[in-house]
Amino acid sequence: MHKPLVTVILPSLNVEKYIRECIDSVAYQSLSELEILCIDAGSTDGTLEILEAYSKNDERIKVIQSNKKSYGRQVNMGFHMAKGKYVAVVETDDFIEMHMYEKLYEIAEENDLDFVKADFKGFRTLGNGHRIYDKGRVWHNDELYGKVVSVEDFPELYLRDVNIWKGIYRRDFLKKNRISLSETEGAAFQDISFGHLLLCCANRGMYIKDMLYYYRRDNSDSSSNKPCGIRFAYQEYSRLLKERIITGNKELFYSYLYGRMMHIFVGEYEKAMQCNENFILEFRPIIEWFKETLQEAVKNHRVTAGNVGEYIWEKANILINNEKVFCDEWKKHWREKECAEKELLYRIGNSRIIIFGCGNYGRESLLFFDRHNIVIAAFCDNNHELWETEYCGYSVQCPQKLLTQYLDAKIIISVKRHQEDIKKQLVTMGIDGSRIMSFRE
Repeated sequence: MHKPLVTVILPSLNVEKYIRECIDSVAYQSLSELEILCIDAGSTDGTLEILEAYSKNDERIKVIQSNKKSYGRQVNMGFHMAKGKYVAVVETDDFIEMHMYEKLYEIAEENDLDFVKADFKGFRTLGNGHRIYDKGRVWHNDELYGKVVSVEDFPELYLRDVNIWKGIYRRDFLKKNRISLSETEGAAFQDISFGHLLLCCANRGMYIKDMLYYYRRDNSDSSSNKPCGIRFAYQEYSRLLKERIITGNKELFYSYLYGRMMHIFVGEYEKAMQCNENFILEFRPIIEWFKETLQEAVKNHRVTAGNVGEYIWEKANILINNEKVFCDEWKKHWREKECAEKELLYRIGNSRIIIFGCGNYGRESLLFFDRHNIVIAAFCDNNHELWETEYCGYSVQCPQKLLTQYLDAKIIISVKRHQEDIKKQLVTMGIDGSRIMSFRE
């Protein structure tokens, strides 16, 4: 085998349902000069056997076993063993586009980059077998794609660029700057320190707007979907605050470190509340550490609203200064949301539904009703360019079709604005108002 240009690290643990799609997407890359390191952490569901079968048919694939169930340990083992000029990570419930590494490698070489990253698509699989996608973009301004950048010029990258798996990294750059992952147990947030240190040390990074990575959002076994994430976040941030940053702009590094900490603390606290309030008791010492650490950072102006945005700044300050008020407001909002959803589901009963609106609200509506096993007959929209097309496997119809077809279906208006206008439109057409409801009024 020729010397690999890119070493791809696949850390796995009990992903039998997904591993074939993942490894096929890597093995059949248009850039064939790859080294594929499959680091398994003790799978018991058949994942290891599948990997070993692949390795017998492809000399580029090596299977290594980790003695610790730690995503960070698995990736670090890959970094240590890698022979490629660049290294990459693919999470083994995800998959990638066929040209991903060819494109990233060529761009990295042409521009002498420390790293280069693509954008990605998140996805969920619906009950009808179709996948529904969302877009993960680093920049809102397309002009910033394809430019050599660093956090000195764009400090907001500390908040925008938070994923290890959508890029390639020059191996000697990582080694020189001693950039690695935390090796605590589990698989959530162990790349926080990697991401912060990468951006702190890199002078030549680049992002391209091609969406080349597909990130699974509906794996219920994923650590990121469980309420114990707050513990993993604590392990990462306590480590980062103890380490001495020896390169780069320290003031900038820490201001955005605290900024992202605010984002994660609020998000993980709410996730724990949503799953089980007893988790708040279980993690009380960790919660107090976050509160005290962030209170001190705010007091000393090491983090400001400019680092996080007004919305998170306001929520985080309520949480760290008056946790009871935060909890009461969250519970009130959650109860109202639950009541509204239960009422909507009760009104639908056993009927089929038509989702009116193919935008973001229509997408949210589809995910909600699919999760609750409501039969979706079709979509409807006022945009004539969408008529007779498909949306996630469902036909998109013009409003007039509702007068002659789907007469037994309830119509769920799923748009952010003009809900009342659409209801009036449908009633004026002759549709019984009792059939018409709104999703999240």
